[in-house]
Amino acid sequence: MVVIKYYNFNLKNKIETIKTHTVDEKIQVDEIKVFENNLYGIKRKWKILSSHNSVDFIKRILCPSDNVMLTYYHDEKGEMSKYLVYIDFGKYNVSSGNIEFQDQELDLLVYNNLKYKILDMDELLNAFDCKKITFSDIQKILITLEQFINNFNYLGIIGALQLRFGTNAINWLLKNKTSIV
Repeated sequence: MVVIKYYNFNLKNKIETIKTHTVDEKIQVDEIKVFENNLYGIKRKWKILSSHNSVDFIKRILCPSDNVMLTYYHDEKGEMSKYLVYIDFGKYNVSSGNIEFQDQELDLLVYNNLKYKILDMDELLNAFDCKKITFSDIQKILITLEQFINNFNYLGIIGALQLRFGTNAINWLLKNKTSIV
């Protein structure tokens, strides 16, 4: 079964809505930042939807021009404490005060030790087979993934993220990170 996640960020009312086949939640956003290059920072308290009970809050960088969403999970002791940043690939629809993001299954997980892992390639291909995403979508995702990996390998992960999204945005995203090994 292909499960596409939909996120809606209502900037005016400071609400993040998450919809999947099992979840339909509205969550209050605590902070919204606007960075250069039309990037948006979202910070909110964690809402337990299925697991990861030790997460305190999350921060997201919404990047409509790159069709990616970066998420930092502030988790001191749980499973997600080993993650530096989680990158979701998807599609955006931006209108006045509202940003929609359709997660297209492929993820790039960066660990605290600055190693990375590509996740859910099988789910991306399955979504294509089930006609949930187009061939053009897959091409864009794979080109962006290749750019990330090439830049990670050439510039290092933090340098690559700062170059692509700006130092201010990445510093804000990772501000509460206690250590990067």
